[in-house]
Amino acid sequence: MAENAFLTDRRRDYLAGEYDGSDSAERHLKYSLRESSELALSELVEVAESPLIDNTEVFDPDEVFRLLRALLSPRQEDLEPDEFVTIVEPEKYGDEFVAYADALYVQMDKVMKPYRDSRFPDPGSD
Repeated sequence: MAENAFLTDRRRDYLAGEYDGSDSAERHLKYSLRESSELALSELVEVAESPLIDNTEVFDPDEVFRLLRALLSPRQEDLEPDEFVTIVEPEKYGDEFVAYADALYVQMDKVMKPYRDSRFPDPGSD
C-alpha cells in the first residue's frame, strides 16, 4: 500500500475533529488542506485523462462513489456508508450548499447523459 499522499497524522486529526493546536495554526492547517486538496484533485484529473492509464485499475467505483456522496451530501455524522441525504432543503442546509450541490449535479449529468442514452436507450423513442 502506498504512503499517504498528503494526509499527515496532524491533518487526519484535524479532519477527525481531534486537533488541539492554536487558532492561527488551525487556520494555516485548514488553508494548506484546501490548497493540497485542489492540487491533488487536479493531478487525479490529469491521471484519469491520460491515455496511458487504465482507469479501471486506478479509480475504484466504490471510492469514486464515496467522493461523490461526500460532495453531494450535507455534513452529517450519522450517515451510513450507502446512505444519501435525498432532499436538500435550502432552509435546512443553506443556499450556498444547495447551489453547490445543484451545480455539481448539472456537471455530472452532462457526463452521464450521453453514457446513459447510449447504454440504456429510451424504449419509447423508436
